[in-house]
Amino acid sequence: MMKMIPFHYPPITSYPVIANNLGILWSYKKEVLPWFADHFIQLVAEDTPNILNNNEYDLISFYEGVNPDNNMAFNDCPFFYESRVDRIVFDSHINSFSDFIITSIDNGYCFETIIDNYYLPCSTKYKKDHYYHSTLIYGYDSSSDTVYLADFLENGKYVTNHCNFDEINRGYASVPIMSDIIPSWMKLTFMKKYVEANYKVNVQLLYRFLSDYILSRDSFDKYKYSFSHGNRKLYFGIDSYMALVKHCLSNKDLDIISFHVMYDHKVAMKLRCQYLHKEGLLTESFFEDNLVSIDLLISNILKIRNMAIKFTITENKKIMSRIIELLYEYQLSDLAIHKKIIDNLLLN
Repeated sequence: MMKMIPFHYPPITSYPVIANNLGILWSYKKEVLPWFADHFIQLVAEDTPNILNNNEYDLISFYEGVNPDNNMAFNDCPFFYESRVDRIVFDSHINSFSDFIITSIDNGYCFETIIDNYYLPCSTKYKKDHYYHSTLIYGYDSSSDTVYLADFLENGKYVTNHCNFDEINRGYASVPIMSDIIPSWMKLTFMKKYVEANYKVNVQLLYRFLSDYILSRDSFDKYKYSFSHGNRKLYFGIDSYMALVKHCLSNKDLDIISFHVMYDHKVAMKLRCQYLHKEGLLTESFFEDNLVSIDLLISNILKIRNMAIKFTITENKKIMSRIIELLYEYQLSDLAIHKKIIDNLLLN
């Protein structure tokens, strides 16, 4: 028997916590678009090379994903019922991980958990590296002992694929959850079920986030409490370009994910504008006057990302110099478009 939780390729694929959740939600795109429209607007960048190097944080993220223990976008998402299970407690009560997969899917839950890609033939890490990564499991076929999953399986590209029960059981069991090298959030399994909700876009919230983006303001500063990484230097919104320039000048290993975040951010911007235009929340003239500029910015940011990938292979300094020049140029284009969105947003 085959059983699948609906899954659709997500519009944002920079980080697993965002890609996995949006992959579930995007099967209900019409219902979810109002919520999507007033999320994924802000960006945060971190000027902390020592943290960046040991992979505690990536350089640039959507603000909602800055802290993996507290994902601000999805913690209060009205379209999810989520349950977090401690693997150390949980593992002592199951016969096999594949049995848990069947039970979960049968009850309408897909889930994220850490899997060792060393045991997954569909991963480029197969039998090469013990690579522990957050994997979404959303279906199974008991007649062929097949599990359906989504992860960054193809040289860092987010894809859907499958493996068999034995492979997923071994990949799950291999994760050293008792070890201190595994952070606390990796010792959890996040179970998710889609629920219906009647969400209407919050135009005032949207306006505030857009304003914070162009003014490089921290959108959630007044809600923060003291925490261990609270004193790190952060850049917000349009200033994330300058953080990326500084990173390019630092002679550190280039963080390709941050370039992909910038690309995903512009794709989300276009989806947002399309939705707002359709709903009559942007002036009639905005979209036809600015669609070419939006598409050009998306294309240009993708070009920079591809140049960054090429630089990691060739280490050609001329490529890096050009990347930095273009970051300054495209920051101005980005700022101009977002100012026009604000100017044409119908608040009443």
